[in-house]
Amino acid sequence: MGQEHISYIMGYDREIRIDYLCDPFLPSIDKARKLMQEHSKHPLLPPTREPMVLTDEEDLRRYADEIDLLVIASPNYLHTPTLLRWGHYDMTILCEKPVAISQEQHDDLWEASQRSEWKARLWVAMEYRYIPAIAKLLSLLPEIGELKMVTIRENRYPFLHKIGQWNRDLNKTGDTLVEKCCHFFDLFRLITGKEVAVSKIHALAQRGINYQDEEDPIVETPIIDSAYVTMPFRKEEASTTSEGAKWSNTIGCLELCMFAEGSRHQEEIVVTGTEVRMP
Repeated sequence: MGQEHISYIMGYDREIRIDYLCDPFLPSIDKARKLMQEHSKHPLLPPTREPMVLTDEEDLRRYADEIDLLVIASPNYLHTPTLLRWGHYDMTILCEKPVAISQEQHDDLWEASQRSEWKARLWVAMEYRYIPAIAKLLSLLPEIGELKMVTIRENRYPFLHKIGQWNRDLNKTGDTLVEKCCHFFDLFRLITGKEVAVSKIHALAQRGINYQDEEDPIVETPIIDSAYVTMPFRKEEASTTSEGAKWSNTIGCLELCMFAEGSRHQEEIVVTGTEVRMP
């Protein structure tokens, strides 16, 4: 993902300059530098200067005052600890999703962000919001009447393998519904314009159907590879903590299947309103 962000940044007519690359895994540094060199050969863009290469985050923090934008594309379980170290700097931070992988991390990050010492402007990279098909769907929502149901279905290939297999370690991952499906939970909020009634979410998930023959035997707990998650949404004026919170009659359903590679559509979204049902 760091390399993907580099490709985006270097497409902005050099309005943004990459000054530092920091990663303890040297093969990733090598790939990133090669990518920058390829982009710098663009005939219509000025050449770029070589970034400073660092392998220790603490060394990078010495240059914090010179950084306007920090992109965090580390393994997911490191996002919150990294933000806790960088949040008191006056900079913009783009952090890959998910920003936290556990309730504990969420609570630590929320508490830190409420302190006066927190100065950073944080943006979580929920890139599915910017898919052209999503933009088209949002533009068509007024035609369906009052929105009542949203169904998102993902039928896809198995979990990708990551450096050090951190996404196979349940001490370092929020599992599939956090690592992958946070995109879809965010889309539910975007499409409905409402917050989820967290206390009323229901989930049914299964492990090991697709992975039992493919994964390393040392993985004691197989990855979630199929699930249904249903959720109602709150009315705009309702509070998640108030006793008499009112719930919207809009509901959402996520269907996940991680052993359906080759399906016609990897992702599908269906919205149903009082006037029209629209796939």
